[in-house]
Amino acid sequence: MGILEAKSVEINDVLETNAKNDRGFENRLGTLEARTVGLEGKVDSSRATGSATEVKQEDNTGKPEPVGELIEELNERR
Repeated sequence: MGILEAKSVEINDVLETNAKNDRGFENRLGTLEARTVGLEGKVDSSRATGSATEVKQEDNTGKPEPVGELIEELNERR
């Protein structure tokens, strides 16, 4: 999964939804769908770098997801 290195990006969905878990879906890292504003840098499929100044991620409960923690988890897996 490539992470966008961006000045400002609104991430609509960092995860694909699969089978259900306790929150109604299973988190599967592998898809990044984003609407970008003032994008800088590149998508790097081998390493996650940079940061987003504004990140909005909601699950089916409408609560924000811990996107930073998900990115850290992805980096630890690589």
